[in-house]
Amino acid sequence: MEIAIIGAGNVGAALGGRLTQKGHCIRYGVPDPADEKYAALKSSANSTVTTPAEAAKPAEVVLLATPWGVTKQAIEGLGSVVGKVLVDCTKSHQSGFQRP
Repeated sequence: MEIAIIGAGNVGAALGGRLTQKGHCIRYGVPDPADEKYAALKSSANSTVTTPAEAAKPAEVVLLATPWGVTKQAIEGLGSVVGKVLVDCTKSHQSGFQRP
């Protein structure tokens, strides 16, 4: 299955690593795909690092694994997600925070 993971921090990298082990093709969508901090994510033949829009385009499933503060911006940069399963894996770092 083609899965886009938008964000490659602790949550995104952990989910992507496990899903890659299960044989899924993972496309990580990050702000700067050339940044060396994402080099380890490129080590699998089943994973690539690209922009969020390019990651989401061929995906059947899009996982949002961004910090809450940038989630709106990340979603707006995806383009159309019509017909895709969208999974929200965002988490606030503030104690007691509730989303509107």
